[in-house]
Amino acid sequence: MIPISTPTGTRRPKGWVVISLSGMLLGLAQNQIRQIVPASALQPAPAGSTEAAIHIRDGDSWPVYALDAELRLAAKGDQRFAVFLEALHHPLGLLADAVRVLPEDEDLRVQPLPGCMAGADSPLTGLALLDGSEAVLVSDAQGMACLLQAGLIGEVA
Repeated sequence: MIPISTPTGTRRPKGWVVISLSGMLLGLAQNQIRQIVPASALQPAPAGSTEAAIHIRDGDSWPVYALDAELRLAAKGDQRFAVFLEALHHPLGLLADAVRVLPEDEDLRVQPLPGCMAGADSPLTGLALLDGSEAVLVSDAQGMACLLQAGLIGEVA
């Protein structure tokens, strides 16, 4: 487990966490990440649920979702990590193929979304280039939670 939070009273780290969802890169601010755990630490989701898995922590059950590159629900596959976002009343997990922690805000220079990608229903807040060549879609915990709650991601593949 990789805890991202810092002790109470100290400033949370700056920087970004970039996760790979079926080949699509999603950037999230480090201060919105609660924890990163290996997928092997997860429990199976209840039958018929939209969750891909659950994570039991201190008696609480945290939902974990698998998304495809178009941010639609997908079946749990060979993802290696679960990244938990600070969302709503409890953390919300996203399965990721890979995770890269960028220590400084400047490591990912976020640009505004083009008009064709921006919209009231979009969980995206910006675009960036990673290492000058890889496109990263940028979102936040609230946007991802709203996407899942609103049911905008369709049926499980």
